[in-house]
Amino acid sequence: MSRIGSEECFVMDMEWYGVDRRGNIAVFCSAGEGCIPEFVCEDRERAEALIGYFNGIEKRTTSELCFRQTERAEQVARDFSDRGFYYYDADDGTKPGVCVLHGYYTK
Repeated sequence: MSRIGSEECFVMDMEWYGVDRRGNIAVFCSAGEGCIPEFVCEDRERAEALIGYFNGIEKRTTSELCFRQTERAEQVARDFSDRGFYYYDADDGTKPGVCVLHGYYTK
């Protein structure tokens, strides 16, 4: 079991998952800026296994985006949303074509 170091968190776009009390799954993409919880950083292999598992889930719905992004950002949002996940990103989407990164996540 290896750890994800704090210095790595600032240079990688880490994808991590959370589940609410109702069983809804959310994916968070840090873009090197968003806070990453300790339970994600404590075990790299577990985090990578979860990414592989959730990336393998088939699409089950069709999503509709509420704001315009770059084509790539829109595709990433659709890929996660179409699999039934709530999608949060450290890029707030306020400037299409330009990443506006924060230490928090926006839906």
